[in-house]
Amino acid sequence: ALAFLTQPHFPLSRIHTLCLRFPFAKEVQPSDVKLLISALARACRSLSYLDLCIYPSDKFLSSDISQVSPLRFEHIQAVLAFESLTHLILTHTHPIEVTKKDLISLASQWPHLQSLWLNPSPLYLSPPSLTLTALEPFSQHCDSICELALYMDATSPPEPPPHGSLRFVFDSIGVGRSPIAVSSSYSCRKVAEYLLPFLQPFQDSAMGLTEHLIHKEEIQESPYEGQENAPRVAEYQRNWEVVEEM
Repeated sequence: ALAFLTQPHFPLSRIHTLCLRFPFAKEVQPSDVKLLISALARACRSLSYLDLCIYPSDKFLSSDISQVSPLRFEHIQAVLAFESLTHLILTHTHPIEVTKKDLISLASQWPHLQSLWLNPSPLYLSPPSLTLTALEPFSQHCDSICELALYMDATSPPEPPPHGSLRFVFDSIGVGRSPIAVSSSYSCRKVAEYLLPFLQPFQDSAMGLTEHLIHKEEIQESPYEGQENAPRVAEYQRNWEVVEEM
């Protein structure tokens, strides 16, 4: 990708939108992603929208997925070096290993961020490193934020943030394949109560979270997921629909 984009006379510095897909997930190492993002940040001074998809396009088996290395915060931190970036979508087979402390660092240095989709629907459903409280840094630091999508553990929802403690709210929250307690209406209600203060006030009293909370699949299912993860994803889907109704 770098060899192509850095050809002489290629107008990389004037590009505003860039979408790259890498279908060979095993061959793309975290160090490669770090190098790519760093190089793009230096070259793409006008870039405002970046979509990086590292996801298999062909049959992908259990033996294959174990060979893929997950991304960590250090591998994507260079997005802060972009001068004009306001929208970032990052898709990977594995959950991105970030902590709330990492997100505080990210949000506090990216006040002009408008939309962030940080791999909310990984193929490999390992336990999330984030909880619902990961939303809080962006509501404190990003005054232009509209959309935020994260892979979070919603099985033990915290108490809602104190009234008036959130500086900025979102138009939509993407939860992707985030795990949520199964068959627990009480837990779903607690999740809904926590998420509601983060969302823009509804313009119509008949509207519910359906208009704001995004849990639908954003990427195509693969044979791997269809065989092993489909029942669990379907169960999460049903419970997120309950949260929407609440």
